[in-house]
Amino acid sequence: MSQLTTATQSPVSRLLFTNDPPSQEETSIIEEAIVIAETELTVLPGARDETPAFSYSDVIMKRSEALQDFIRAHRSLLSIKRHLPPELWSLIFEYGIGDHYTRGCTDITQVTRFASVCRLWRSVALSNPRLWARLPSFSLMKKKTRDHAYIRHIETIMERSCEVLLSLHVSAHFQEVLCHPLLDMLVKASKRWGHLILDSTAMTVEGLRVFGLLPCLHTLNLGVDNLKPIPRTVTVFREAPALRTVNLRGLWPVTIELPWQQLDCYSEDSSRSVGFAHVLRHSAQLQQLSYRTHFVPLELSEDLPRTTFTKLTSLKLHHSQYEPSFGPLLANLTLPALEDVRITTFDEQLIDQLIKMVRRCQLKELSLFTPRQNLERGKFSQLLHSTPFLERLDVSDIPADDLEQLSTCHVVPHLRSLTIHINWHPHPEPAIIDDQRINALAQSRCSPDRSTLQRKDCLRLEHFSLVFQQSQYCLGTHAALEGWGNIGRSPNEWAELLRISKSLEEVSQPRGLHLRTRFYPSKPRLNIAQLKTAINELIALSDIDSRVLLHSHVICHIQNALRDIRDTASGVDRECIFDSWKLLNQEWISRAITEGLVLKWIRRGQVSLEYCVDKQNVADCLFGTEDPVVRA
Repeated sequence: MSQLTTATQSPVSRLLFTNDPPSQEETSIIEEAIVIAETELTVLPGARDETPAFSYSDVIMKRSEALQDFIRAHRSLLSIKRHLPPELWSLIFEYGIGDHYTRGCTDITQVTRFASVCRLWRSVALSNPRLWARLPSFSLMKKKTRDHAYIRHIETIMERSCEVLLSLHVSAHFQEVLCHPLLDMLVKASKRWGHLILDSTAMTVEGLRVFGLLPCLHTLNLGVDNLKPIPRTVTVFREAPALRTVNLRGLWPVTIELPWQQLDCYSEDSSRSVGFAHVLRHSAQLQQLSYRTHFVPLELSEDLPRTTFTKLTSLKLHHSQYEPSFGPLLANLTLPALEDVRITTFDEQLIDQLIKMVRRCQLKELSLFTPRQNLERGKFSQLLHSTPFLERLDVSDIPADDLEQLSTCHVVPHLRSLTIHINWHPHPEPAIIDDQRINALAQSRCSPDRSTLQRKDCLRLEHFSLVFQQSQYCLGTHAALEGWGNIGRSPNEWAELLRISKSLEEVSQPRGLHLRTRFYPSKPRLNIAQLKTAINELIALSDIDSRVLLHSHVICHIQNALRDIRDTASGVDRECIFDSWKLLNQEWISRAITEGLVLKWIRRGQVSLEYCVDKQNVADCLFGTEDPVVRA
C-alpha cells in the first residue's frame, strides 16, 4: 500500500513550471520516466491483493490520477513548441494580439501577460517593439488618464516601442478637451503616429496642435460629435504626406481639409455631408470609395461635371431615404477599373443609372439592396446582361421571373457565389418563394455532374444561399425546398422540443454590448447546469423524427451554447458537455441515415439556408458537426 500512495517524483522538476527546452540527456530521462509510469498504470489493478478491501478503490483512483497527471505533464515537456525559435514566438504574439486598425486598440495587458509567463517569453516580448506600439484605448474623461503614474506607465510602453509607428485610439465623446496631460504627451510624439482613431468634438480635434507634424500618419479614423450646429473647418490634417486611408463619421456641419490628391481609400458615414462633392472633384487617385448618408447633399443631386477615377476598384453607397439619391452621381462617374459595387438604396431611378454605369466596366462583385418593386419590369434582367464578368452576386428579393435567367449559362457565366436576401425590406405583400425555381437554379448551376461543367466559358456555382429576415420564414422555406410537405409530429414531442429550445435560447442568448447601462445589458455567465439538463433531455428525445428536429431552432441554440462554453466552463464540465453532445449527435445522424433522409439545403444559423454543393458530406453536416468549434 505504501507503494501505491507514494507521490510520483519528477526526474526533471526544474522544467515543469518553465518553457525551457530539455537537453538531449533530459529528453531520454523524460521518455524513460513516461514508459515506467505507463507500465505501472497498466498493471495498477493487480495490486488489489496487497491493499485492504475497504480502501482499495480510493487508493487505486488516487494513484491512477497521479500517474495520468505525471504522464500528461512530462509529455508536454517533449512538445515541439519548447524548441521554437524566439523569432517565431514573436510572430505568434503579434498574431495573438491582432491587427490594431481592424480590431480596435489592444489592451496592453495582453502583452504584459505574455511577458509574465517565463523568462523566454518576457525576453521575446521586450525585444519586439511592434508589440508595444499598439497603445491601449484612451478615454480622456476617465480620471486615471490624468494620473501621473498612469502617464509614466504609457511613457514606458512608448519607450519599449522604440521608433515603431504608433497606433492610437483617443476618445472624449461630446466633450471639448483643450488641455490634457496625456493628450499633450501623445502630441509630442505625433511624428510617430501611424494609425489614429479619434472620437471627440471639432474643438478637440482642431486643438491638437499637430499641423505639419504628421509625417508618418497613414490611416485616419475620425468621428466628430457636434454639440452645436456651428459650421467649422478642421485643418490640422491638411499636411500629412503619408496619409492614404481616411474614415470620417458624423461630420456635419463640420468640413475638413485633407490632402485629397494622395488618398487611396475614403469612407464617410454622416447624416448629411457638406463636402462629399469636394471629395469627388479632388481625389482622382482613389482606389476605394464608401459613402453612407441619410440626406444626399443638393450638389450631388444637381448636374455634376463628368469625373473619371482610373484606379477606383471598389464603390459602396448607402442611402436610407426614399427621396432621389445618387442617380446624377452615377451618371457622371467613369470608372474603367471598377470591380466591386455595393449599393443600398430606395430610389428606383438609381437602378437605371447603375445599369448604365456597369456597362462601362468589368464588374466582378455586386451587392444590391433595394425594395423588390425596384427590380421588377425587367430591370434585374438588364442588370444581369450588363455584368457578364460577375463572380459574386449578393442581392435582395430577385423577381421570380428572373430566376430562370440565372439558371442559364449565357447569363453571368462566371458567377461563383450567389446570395439572395428574402424580404430584405418590409413589404405589405411578403415575397412568395418559388421553391421549384429555386431548386432548379441550384441544380443547374451547382450540380457537379452537369454537362456545362465541360464548358470553359461557364463556371460552376460554388456557393448559393438564402438569407431571411425572420427565423420562422426560414423554417417554412426549408421544409418547402426539401419537399417535406406536412411534417407529421406528435403534439407532446413537439411541445417538449419547443420547451427545450426555449431553455437553450436562454442559455445561448446573444451577447450584448459591454456598456454599464440598462439599455445594453451584458450577457450573464453561461448556465452550465441548464445546458447539461437540456442535452440530457434531448438524448431522451433522440428517437424523434429528424425532419421535426430540423424544423426547430434547437440545433442553432445548442451550437451557440457550445461555442460559449470554451471561455466560461471549466475543463471537466466542458469535456462532459462535449461528450454528451457527440453521443447525441451520433444518434441523430444514425437515425437520419436509417430514415434515408437526404438534404439539399443546410441551415446556417437561424435565418440562412445554404445549398449542399457536395453531397458526400451531407450525412456528416446534418446537424452542424462540420463546425470545428462544435467538433472540439
